[in-house]
Amino acid sequence: MYKDGKNITSTYPLNNFSSQVAGRAFYNDRFVQKMRQKAACLPKYVRLEQGTVVSLVEDNEVVQGVV
Repeated sequence: MYKDGKNITSTYPLNNFSSQVAGRAFYNDRFVQKMRQKAACLPKYVRLEQGTVVSLVEDNEVVQGVV
């Protein structure tokens, strides 16, 4: 993961979870970062917004959006 242009790590507390915890990684991070950089160069066509997700909008366990 990257924060403020630096590579960072993140830990996850496992106290409240069963032993069936699994992690997933997004392996295209450099590709996505470059896409964001390219999009930022097109303010006439692209508006970038950043925010914090506080909840997921789900339908039958499928994420439909975020709040």
